Amino acid sequence: MNRDKTLDCLRGFAMLQVVFVHAMYWLYSIKPTVARSFLLFEMLVFFFVTGAVNSMKEHRSYGEFCLKRIKGLMIPYYIYAAICMVIAAVCYRNAGEFTPALAFRMVLSWLVPLNTQMIPLWFYPWALWFVPVYLLGILLFPPIRKAVRRFGWMAIAAMVLLFVAVEIVLPLAVRNVPGEGGGLYVHRLSDILQETVFYSVFMAAGALHSRLKLREKRDGLLALAILVLSVAGLWISSSVFGRTLDMQENKFPPNHVFLFYASAVMTLLYLALPVLKTLYRLLVRAVPPVDKWIALFSANSMTVFLYQPFAFWGTYLLLRRYGLRKTAWEPYAAILLLYLLVWLIILLANLLKAARNALARRLAG
Repeated sequence: MNRDKTLDCLRGFAMLQVVFVHAMYWLYSIKPTVARSFLLFEMLVFFFVTGAVNSMKEHRSYGEFCLKRIKGLMIPYYIYAAICMVIAAVCYRNAGEFTPALAFRMVLSWLVPLNTQMIPLWFYPWALWFVPVYLLGILLFPPIRKAVRRFGWMAIAAMVLLFVAVEIVLPLAVRNVPGEGGGLYVHRLSDILQETVFYSVFMAAGALHSRLKLREKRDGLLALAILVLSVAGLWISSSVFGRTLDMQENKFPPNHVFLFYASAVMTLLYLALPVLKTLYRLLVRAVPPVDKWIALFSANSMTVFLYQPFAFWGTYLLLRRYGLRKTAWEPYAAILLLYLLVWLIILLANLLKAARNALARRLAG
């Protein structure tokens, strides 16, 4: 298999975009607006690249495929969960709220990743919605890849129709379920299912990536048609039905407005692939420090997702300590500090991984 370096580059840019978008919405260093909400395409790229990369690999069995990827996520997740549970226990204890019942609920909330993790601090659980979505997406990907290989575009069209049905049926099914107590988990499971079907569409699009030929008239015209229909769908949703174009409001869980936006963005990226590959060759591969920086974020995508809250918390504390909160310098200082701290976290995670592997080899020897 010849690895497509452009895909690695796209994933690296997506991880850089994750940090930037979260800076905008978590730290409010950069005020979110409707226009800036159109930058919320990083997860679309990530799931597309996941589908594209995994479609190029052959595996001996379904179990081997799933186990390798689940381990790649859940081992670092449970390490992160253990750290967060210790932090949460200390915070609850200092607040005089720590009880055995609370401890049990807290541990259960982290062991079962349903985006209901308990910790009385900002940032730490905010990006974890993707954990169950990614897990379910991985379980579904082998049959999705098989369908795409057999039916091509028609398989993706069927998945889009499935998402539309899910978007209609699930909210109706849970609308009378209370949002508290056990009902909270019902609503969260509903959101997870809707998010999984949505992002599986883009994993399927990634699986089709290697078969697409932009120079072929049929594929180019189909892409243009999708782009036109998506833009028209956004305009009709906003002008006729009064739906907001703020993508943050349409993203959790994703609805048909976010689907129109996502389809438009990913189609534009597809049409721009020749230009992107040229830019990659001229601006990334030709400048080794940039190439290494993007490759680092690409190769450590799960580390960025899971451990970025530590960088955000550190950035928040540093901005407050040095009086940069709510000043003209805050956006620049926040972005600089965030990328620096995320980079340090990646290096630390890799050092710990290397030490763990060395210890395992020594014990095995």
